[in-house]
Amino acid sequence: MGIHRCYHLFNQNTLSAIPFAMDIVAENFTLLCLNEEMQGRIGPDALGRKCYAVLRDDGTPCPNCPWLGPLEPDQRGSLEVDGILGAKSFRITYRLIE
Repeated sequence: MGIHRCYHLFNQNTLSAIPFAMDIVAENFTLLCLNEEMQGRIGPDALGRKCYAVLRDDGTPCPNCPWLGPLEPDQRGSLEVDGILGAKSFRITYRLIE
């Protein structure tokens, strides 16, 4: 098994073990990765699309989204956001990784 295949399997298995919905979002708002729980909520076809276009009812970025800046290395936090996936409210926890 090649190192890249091993790395992929490790990441896939690690994400699958997380019991809550999780995604990885690039600085341009693009959904890069979804765990199984998140795929079950929004579908695997969401990959490559803008997070706000998939998750937000009004199709706009979340208020106070960390990607709206300014950004600091290793920035962490959480925000309460309304209007997600059919007028639901979610607490979004994030960590910026360089």
